[in-house]
Amino acid sequence: MTLVMPSDELYRIPVIVDNCVLNELADIQLVGLLNTIFSKVFMPESMIRDEANFPNVELVLKEVEPIRAVVESVEGLKLWEDILKNRKMLSRYDAELIAIAAEKDLVCCSSDRALMKTCEMYGIRCMGTLGVLVSVYRYNQITPDEFRDAVENLFSLANSRYGETLKNSFKNGYPEIFEQPSRLPPHA
Repeated sequence: MTLVMPSDELYRIPVIVDNCVLNELADIQLVGLLNTIFSKVFMPESMIRDEANFPNVELVLKEVEPIRAVVESVEGLKLWEDILKNRKMLSRYDAELIAIAAEKDLVCCSSDRALMKTCEMYGIRCMGTLGVLVSVYRYNQITPDEFRDAVENLFSLANSRYGETLKNSFKNGYPEIFEQPSRLPPHA
């Protein structure tokens, strides 16, 4: 059972965003899209304080204006501890993000594969940066050309986490946007 959210179920719901999504959207200069499609954008206080250290972070945080969140319940603390114990590949920040998502019934927005897998294991809805771009495209917040450019820019980032198989599969899902030029030889 997958809990990765289809983009048509994401419009105007609250999310908690991790640093990788914030970085990726900032790198392609589209971080403001978070506020156009989600009702509220949360971020863990510790992640903002300790991990958000990319260029222009102050401007990005001012644009997004995330609601700073912390784990507030015993259940949330127990989940955080359980994730740290059982999913050692995740950082304490990742585990906290997931615990806050569970505690506040938020969609977890991350492009980190291990984090997304953990969300699925614990029954927490999740989506990634590509899901954000698909959502803003499907809800006509960006044009088809802007969608294509955003995806191409995301895929071409120096620190891109997207392999060729995923890139090709994603583009094949949108042939009207990413159609390849004809490879037929010119007429003689």
